[in-house]
Amino acid sequence: MRRRAAAALLAVVLSGSALAATIPVCDIRTAEQRGPAILINGKPIAPLMFAANNQFGHDDVLVREIAQAGTADVNLISFNLNLDFLQSESEAAGVIARFCEANPKAYFYPRIWLGADGDWMTSHPDDCIAKADGTRLSMVSPSSESWRTAAAEALRRRIREIAAGPYGDHFIGMHLSYLQTGEWFYPETNEFMDYSPANLRAFRAWLKKKYKKDTALQSAWNDDSARIETAVFATPEERDREDWGVFRNPNRSRRSMDMQEFQAELIPDTISHFAAVVKAATQRRSLVGVFYGYTMELHENGPRALAGSGHLGLGRLLASKDIDLIHAPNSYFERKLGAPGHFHLAVDSAPLHGKLVVIEDDTYTHTTPEPDAKLKPIAPGWAERTNSIEETLAVTRRNYASILTHRAGLWYFDLLSDGRWSDPKFWESTSLLRRMAAEIRNAGPFRPEVAFAISEESVHVLKATTSPLLMESLCLWRAELDRIGTPVGYYLQSDLPGLPDSIRVLILPNAFVVRDAEREAVRKFLKKGGTVVWNYAPDVAGPEGLDTARIAAITGIQVEATLDDVSSTFMSEVSDETWSFEKKSWNPRFHITSTDVHVLARFQQNHEVCAAARPLGGGVSVYTAVPRLPVGMLRWICQQSGVQLYRNTPGMTGVVGDYLVVHTDGSGPHELRWPRECDTIERLVPFTSYPVARSTDIWADVLPGNTTALYLCTPKPKTTKPLRKNTLTLKE
Repeated sequence: MRRRAAAALLAVVLSGSALAATIPVCDIRTAEQRGPAILINGKPIAPLMFAANNQFGHDDVLVREIAQAGTADVNLISFNLNLDFLQSESEAAGVIARFCEANPKAYFYPRIWLGADGDWMTSHPDDCIAKADGTRLSMVSPSSESWRTAAAEALRRRIREIAAGPYGDHFIGMHLSYLQTGEWFYPETNEFMDYSPANLRAFRAWLKKKYKKDTALQSAWNDDSARIETAVFATPEERDREDWGVFRNPNRSRRSMDMQEFQAELIPDTISHFAAVVKAATQRRSLVGVFYGYTMELHENGPRALAGSGHLGLGRLLASKDIDLIHAPNSYFERKLGAPGHFHLAVDSAPLHGKLVVIEDDTYTHTTPEPDAKLKPIAPGWAERTNSIEETLAVTRRNYASILTHRAGLWYFDLLSDGRWSDPKFWESTSLLRRMAAEIRNAGPFRPEVAFAISEESVHVLKATTSPLLMESLCLWRAELDRIGTPVGYYLQSDLPGLPDSIRVLILPNAFVVRDAEREAVRKFLKKGGTVVWNYAPDVAGPEGLDTARIAAITGIQVEATLDDVSSTFMSEVSDETWSFEKKSWNPRFHITSTDVHVLARFQQNHEVCAAARPLGGGVSVYTAVPRLPVGMLRWICQQSGVQLYRNTPGMTGVVGDYLVVHTDGSGPHELRWPRECDTIERLVPFTSYPVARSTDIWADVLPGNTTALYLCTPKPKTTKPLRKNTLTLKE
């Protein structure tokens, strides 16, 4: 018996060694490690990919685009595969051959759907996602241990088949795909998910790990009858309940908060489970990637979408040793010509944890036919389509300039297999992208002067239907920040201790919970003379519950809270701006009562102060009761804080090594600035055959509207500028 067991173990070991020998050794480099790059057998390759969505029966279109990408030396490709629940070995082999033959030089990184088939779900009804009313969906709960076991074994089989096949030496890893659109958020995102028996079992196990004893659970839930073994989920009514305006009181609503935190941990833990399977099956030679972290984007899917999405665990996922690549599309907000374009996620936290972000560009280009009406809801962006090759190049250049500014990777995605990337002129244009991607490996990591740090944990202290506030304080801040004229770093609040020393202005849009390490990082930042912008109700939720006195304690500025119907209309006192928020009221509404402050803005209706600044801890504290500040005020704060603004007009700005990129909304003159004196400043796009300026750090240029201009700023050797001081406040 022992001999047979030993022989079986030896066979497994030898099989694994043979498998690993057939596939490349792959790794990543982030900007912190002279990246971004994907390493294949030690050779760095720019993380530029083409992704095919082969679910619409138009593979001929995708094959043509893969071949075109190959002519432009874009030799990393992705396409869809399924586990053998849904796709046989021969069917999967046919898909791989079809797309790999389109470009024999290409390495492939398939998106693998982890879902089970109908027969499996029929035989495991308690393992399917369920609504609060018991309605079951045709999708397995991520908490199902039976599914995890079956899917993991099927994943191992698929990897062995790929490695043993004719294209095994071109297989570089797996992109793990599950839940809605393969992006790991729950279907029907405005519903409360997931009330299945499988998920309840997992929740009770989570409670056992967190509380250990019933007495601790009873104290946290304020319920003497609570038991870990019999605990139930909070009802939808409980999860919608508000305790004080938009806030949940942790002392009263901990059960709702626990359910939400459990869901937020479950998704990254499930991803990490399958990532570990891939790493083990390939002896850690292959890459693993996943769509995740849509913290600034999901609000559009409904008032409860972010709260119950499962996308509030990016920090947890970044801690996984088995994840290499984090994917997310370009934002669907402001992606049209003239707009700045945004990201879904805290893109700049990933390199701090050794991960590489790959942004998806799925722009509807000038070659795209109008999609069927049934497809438009799942493929937004048609209204922002481009109508000519010139417009396509302007948008895609803006996008890749933003992506390279943040030292991320990029894949062009044909979302509907409609040939949107089939214009040869587009692929010819990517030579500049490849050149810039190669050059920035020597340019050092992204070092912004403005940081926007979002709190995942703080979302849990808001009632589930707080989308309007989150929409303003997370999503729509980007509309202002991406126009201020300098690149902004997007981070998780939990990463405050690791932020780069280049930061001069730190914006905390939803810091309703502040942990000790974060508080200490802010203290050190202020001590160095930085400016902190606190938004709405910083640190309001503490161990003892909700307390407005905590706002003054952390900001140095006294505030009062009222529950009233004063509308949110504001007047700036430092810029020519009046703005409002669609006549919405925010309860509680805060206003500033301190008198030793530099007033920045007031409520229009009653002239109460709603934004102000004062010295604090060696730096400057700015408190705003306003859900977000407009671009003019932000530019003023940045200028007073010594931030380098690269343009005198608001708009998208990218800095990639020695390149400056600006995207324009209207035609006209622009004054542009570089941090140090340049020998020459050349405009590469739109091309001029002569330098637009010499021996200067400031130049003027007239640009057409809706275009992307690219400048090469060749610095003079050993030129520096004096350090810019923070002069924001005048009162001590």
